Amino acid sequence: MLKYIFLFLPVYLFFESVSDASKKQDTVPESGEYILPGAMLTPEFLWSLGRVQLEDVSRDNRSLLYSVAYTDLRRDAQYTHFYQLSVDQSSVLTQVPLPPNARKPRFDTDGAGLFFLDNDTLFRYDITSGATACISSIPMQEYQFTQNDQTLVYISRVKYGQTASDLYPDMTNANFRVIDHLNYRHWNEWDDNHRNNLFMVPYQPGTRIFGGKNLMPNEPYDATALSCSADGRYVVYSAKKVAPNEQTRGTNTEIYLYDASLGTTYVLSKGLQGYDLEPVFSPDGSRIAWNSMATAGYETDRNRIMVYELATGTRKEITTGFDFNANHPKWIDNQTLVFSSEQQGTNQLMSATLDGTIRSLTKGEHTVDRFFPAGNTLYFTRSSYVSPAEVYAVGLNSTDARQLTFVNSEAMKRVKLGRFEARYTPTSDGKMLQSWIVYPPDFDPSKKYPVVEYCQGGPQSGLTSVWGLRWSLQLIAAQGYIVLAPNRRGTFGFGSEWTRQVSRNWGKYPMADLLAAIDDLCKEPYVDKTRLAAVGGSFGGYSTFWLAGNHQKRFKCFISHCGLFNLESFYLTTDELFFAEYDMGEPYWEEAENPTFTKYSPHLYVKNWDTPILIIQGGKDFRVPESEAFQAFQAAQLNGVTSRLLYFPEEGHWIGKAQNSIVWHREFLGWLNRYLQT
Repeated sequence: MLKYIFLFLPVYLFFESVSDASKKQDTVPESGEYILPGAMLTPEFLWSLGRVQLEDVSRDNRSLLYSVAYTDLRRDAQYTHFYQLSVDQSSVLTQVPLPPNARKPRFDTDGAGLFFLDNDTLFRYDITSGATACISSIPMQEYQFTQNDQTLVYISRVKYGQTASDLYPDMTNANFRVIDHLNYRHWNEWDDNHRNNLFMVPYQPGTRIFGGKNLMPNEPYDATALSCSADGRYVVYSAKKVAPNEQTRGTNTEIYLYDASLGTTYVLSKGLQGYDLEPVFSPDGSRIAWNSMATAGYETDRNRIMVYELATGTRKEITTGFDFNANHPKWIDNQTLVFSSEQQGTNQLMSATLDGTIRSLTKGEHTVDRFFPAGNTLYFTRSSYVSPAEVYAVGLNSTDARQLTFVNSEAMKRVKLGRFEARYTPTSDGKMLQSWIVYPPDFDPSKKYPVVEYCQGGPQSGLTSVWGLRWSLQLIAAQGYIVLAPNRRGTFGFGSEWTRQVSRNWGKYPMADLLAAIDDLCKEPYVDKTRLAAVGGSFGGYSTFWLAGNHQKRFKCFISHCGLFNLESFYLTTDELFFAEYDMGEPYWEEAENPTFTKYSPHLYVKNWDTPILIIQGGKDFRVPESEAFQAFQAAQLNGVTSRLLYFPEEGHWIGKAQNSIVWHREFLGWLNRYLQT
């Protein structure tokens, strides 16, 4: 009983305190304020923590800018505070009064000001005077200034198609869409007949910008990233310039180089058939690096780093032989790049030189997120299963990172956390499976504990030691459960073959890995194998649906969030067909014996369902449409299986709103407690 008092008492304290705080505009609680010392982790505590993000490093490498996002649960609103930290010996911390909804803040050339977007409008904040000036009212999604701040390159929306009101302006009350191609929705948004084109315009400090030159005139395609050369002559960007149906059926995104002196555009990635993304100029403007995937249609192929020499027009991969992802390349100097990479259940920073030499720059059981190289130092955010994200620094010749921010340090002292460790299990085909184990606080090996197996999404993705807000393994463990998180076939960080073995084998190797991991853990004397649960979202939701029909009485309950249930119906309703076509194989009407549809679809095994299941779904999820959840729930109900459907009509594939998230957590934990606490 005492356990449940601690679970809900912080809720009362939170809402009572916020009623006073909300009288002041933009007032938010301090991190973790509304929880008693020594209490267990709660959803409300998770949302009360500040979410730290590194935003930029000044060009003189003397200051960094980071943000801390806070949530007011009562008003279901988020507020962001910005801070400038000098990283020289003075270490002065200053709060920067940018608007709470400011996006993409960046230092100007001399570090005396900050550019930022607010409501897609570009502003400049003068650090010395405190004055804010509007640079342009042109709606922008992305922007970048050249090194001398004399040229602005930006991405803005351009209308290319007809809306409903354009088609029938006299039908003012009609609500409809006319759809002529497959690229009509994506994730949680409908196509609005606008595309993100790239623009360039001269800029003089103190003046306003009223319009720029479209570098993609009459091209109904989206520019997704950009980088400017030091002298402003060149702009490089990525785009998928193909017909609408091919947008959904292929990944062949090219790297384009625009020469402002000639007004011409060149393709740098010609002949490369997969994704080519995130181009970035070297400091001297002589080279361009980007992420490239080799396989057409395979959206999670190994991320390589390609380098293009402008002087010679030659291109080469500098990560040949490195069998892991090399993500988000950034230049340290003109010869060396830094990137992040999943490594054995962690995410680390690494460097690559032009001759292909690769070495590690960080170490530890953590996940590195956003990072910036600055001189001989790397600045980055880092989190783990026991620590929320904070900003760190590491020298290029040292792997010992130094913590620079302590936003949540005091708050984290108030809660009990469980320790975590890696566990290794032999697989059914003779390989070795790594899993993360998170133990409940005050774990006593002489007692017996229920186990919650967390099934990772993807199907290709990284399952690393990271602080989670929704899928918080620590929060699950705080209820008195051991949490098992297997890096089953398909996850990153264990070589490209391990990742590829999920494709067209969904019900084979990955499911065998999940069962091997839980069976192995059940050998431990502290595991109560009569109280096991399996939970997961997306492909993890597919996994729980699959296990529900094939677990042979192992589990006592299941939770599936936005999971794939009927692979035939999913194939014909999902938004990105290139994923389905590569990972699932030919359409079910083309290949009669395709095991994806004949053996691996969870709906084929509903007759075996006999275990309580909670099904969660977002109404605006176009990746895994709501019909999947409706089918699964209806099947469970018709088979007399104890089941519940938790439906969020305004949410997509993820739960983004704070109060919706609290409800999500309460239902999620309530379902587990209902079946695992007895």
